[in-house]
Amino acid sequence: MNKRKSVIGMAIALSSLFILLGAVAVPHLFATESKTSPFLPDSIVRQRVDSVMQRLSTREKIAQLIIIEYCSEDKPEKRAVQEYLISKEKVGGIILMWDKLPFGIERTNELHQLASIPLLTTIDAEWGVSMRYRELPVFPRQMQFGAVADESMIYKAGYYIGKECADFKYHVNFASDVDVNNNAENPVINTRSFGEDMHKVALYGAAFIKGMNDAGVYGSAKHFPGHGDTNVDSHKALPTLDFSYDRLDSLELYPFKQLISQNVDMIMVAHLSVPALDSTGTPTSISKPVVTDLLKGKLGYKGIVITDALNMKGVSESLEKKMIALEAYKAGVDILLMPEDVSNSITEIEKALERGEITQESLEEKVRKVLTLKAKAGLFEKGYSPFVDPQAAKDSALKVENKAFIYEIAKESMTLVTNFNGKDGEPVLPVKNLKGKKIAYLGYDAAKGGKECAAALKRFAQVDTLILRGPVKQCDLENAKSRLAGYDLVILGINNTDARPQFNFGIDSVQMKFITDWAAEQDMVALFMGTPYVLDKLENYENFKAFIIGYQNIPQNNQAVAQIIFGAVPAKGVLPVSSHKFKYGYSLKLDRKIRPEFVPYSKDNTYRMKDGKIFGDHIIKCNGDTLWFNEPIRLSGRFLDEFMGADLFELEAEETLADFFESMGMADTRAVEENGRLAVTTTLDDMSKFWRLMMGSGEFGGIQQIPEPMRDRLILVIYSLMKRDNGMKVSEDGLKVWVDADVHDIVYKFDIN
Repeated sequence: MNKRKSVIGMAIALSSLFILLGAVAVPHLFATESKTSPFLPDSIVRQRVDSVMQRLSTREKIAQLIIIEYCSEDKPEKRAVQEYLISKEKVGGIILMWDKLPFGIERTNELHQLASIPLLTTIDAEWGVSMRYRELPVFPRQMQFGAVADESMIYKAGYYIGKECADFKYHVNFASDVDVNNNAENPVINTRSFGEDMHKVALYGAAFIKGMNDAGVYGSAKHFPGHGDTNVDSHKALPTLDFSYDRLDSLELYPFKQLISQNVDMIMVAHLSVPALDSTGTPTSISKPVVTDLLKGKLGYKGIVITDALNMKGVSESLEKKMIALEAYKAGVDILLMPEDVSNSITEIEKALERGEITQESLEEKVRKVLTLKAKAGLFEKGYSPFVDPQAAKDSALKVENKAFIYEIAKESMTLVTNFNGKDGEPVLPVKNLKGKKIAYLGYDAAKGGKECAAALKRFAQVDTLILRGPVKQCDLENAKSRLAGYDLVILGINNTDARPQFNFGIDSVQMKFITDWAAEQDMVALFMGTPYVLDKLENYENFKAFIIGYQNIPQNNQAVAQIIFGAVPAKGVLPVSSHKFKYGYSLKLDRKIRPEFVPYSKDNTYRMKDGKIFGDHIIKCNGDTLWFNEPIRLSGRFLDEFMGADLFELEAEETLADFFESMGMADTRAVEENGRLAVTTTLDDMSKFWRLMMGSGEFGGIQQIPEPMRDRLILVIYSLMKRDNGMKVSEDGLKVWVDADVHDIVYKFDIN
């Protein structure tokens, strides 16, 4: 067991008695709202651009069209190249690939320090900055957004993600994906798309980008002319779209035409072979018929055209590395993303200019577009600073508002596809009569997510939990079936899912056959925390009494599906794609709520317990300055510490609070357990040192979590930072926790993040 992490996890739980958080305020935003633009007006922008243009040499102008990749873990030789390209060649921008906090931000700051011309700082963060920094909250992928019926929620998603990007000082987020995903076997787009309906893709793509714009971040519609109906990953090879122009114009191109009409900031061109557009088989990203003739000509796009990454095999295997950027330039592209051999690529463009193969006018036009993008974002303004405080950026991303919004999306998107009658003759969901009903939760291959779902379920009923950690063996399933044979309802959580069809969406066909056969014998509800395309891969899924698509294994989705089961949250989601017999837009809704909702991240979850108010089955009495607990206090099994992407931590089985405090190594701390009652005494000085340590660790985010009881008669662990020198005392009557007499209300914050 990791004692230090256990201590931090406990610190979060213990702090609930003395930290009072206010209500979560979610901005009231709609796609139709008119907001003051966060970007500078054209009159100022033109002056700034003219001033910078005068200072640039021809080579520097070419370099301004290039964005290079980086991360803090790059090898020294690669770091040296990056530093040369920024300080000497004066490339125009940078893109973060993946990293860890705070090291990625520190490296970003180092690169900005080298730039004499402010860098355009970019990121591909389709589901938030967590796409690159995995410590941060994960926003849903676009297919889950496609399950939401309310367009305004998509605008809000763009705003929240844009605000997160802005807090990290990213100027461009290469989102959103407006590919129409009508191929379930698509290995690279798939859940990154809003779905298979071109109208929804266009509408939601526009709303998402508008939200980002209002947060001060540029968006990019991708991947032109449409990457949704392919079964090849362009990172690895060149896919072919062998469709007629009429088909492309009426389907794949539709979202791009709609966004062009709304003056989208940027369009990213994919690496595809599309014979109907270019019969030579040239990748679209370096094809003049596609970029200049179609996108800029026939479709009339006047904004910035950027390539997909030029180091991808879909384009890089066809040409010498130093020539790829030139070919993209000649095709009509404005920004060259991640070319290899950058200095020689600049040289080749210079040579083409000298030969008259390309014109000075074309270079001036492209550079002005890039500098205009920078100027509108304020990069040339006096007082502009590109530098980011790593802790401030992280704290901003960890804001409770972000998690609260993700939970709202979860409630709107969870999709119920089947709901048959159980053995009692009634539809199995929502679970109505709990009296005498034995319910179990089975976490299948649930390294993450299963504990969160189980904890949420336990808020509504006695739910016994069995977690099967991966890799699950056949004997594990057979043992689980035997152990759960006497239960009236088994809730199956399938958490270890995969968005990629080439990995069968994360399911083991042999083991799932065993489970579906089992479901034919016993009432079972399946929660699949992944893509709806799984229905095409899963035989006999109708053996489950109910099947819920959870889209993605993130905490908020687990919280939402648990509440749907017990009728605290209605099922509202609609299928964004067709799968098996279910068509696009299918929805089996549960509208009626039969229990009060538990709303995470909200003031509604703060319980003030005073004068004998009851919490659950455990009476807590306040008498003056003494709290009384009527149950033995024992911490057993596991508790959740998933706040902000941390791993799941455990306390050893049957570890008591005495064991816990002993593991903390606090001087002058004693824990005594007698007759099922526990008391802990410590000096105020030692307790204060402990809390200062926790507060200053950087891992303590003010999120209050309390362990869920894992077995019968276990109650929540409750502690308080003492204000009296005599600390905690034990009496013959039970545990007394002494607090300052001025404290009238003791506040408990429950957050199963």
